[in-house]
Amino acid sequence: GIALSEQLLANVAYVQGDLQTASLQYREAAQAWRALRQPAMLADALDGLGVVYLAMGDAARARSQHEESLPLWT
Repeated sequence: GIALSEQLLANVAYVQGDLQTASLQYREAAQAWRALRQPAMLADALDGLGVVYLAMGDAARARSQHEESLPLWT
C-alpha cells in the first residue's frame, strides 16, 4: 500500500507542478517496488520519474530512467 500511495502522490505532485516532490516520491515508490519485486510497477515508477526529469529540463536523466524501465515491461 505504501508503494502505491507514494506513486499516486507523485502523480498528483507532478500534475500540480511540484516537480521536486514528484521526483522524490517516484524515487521512494521505485525503491519500494524493487524491494517488493514488482517489475511492472517499478517500470511505471521509473517512467514517471523520467517524465519529471524531462519536465525539469534534464533530458539525459529522463532517457536513462526510460531505458531502465524498458526491460521491466514484461
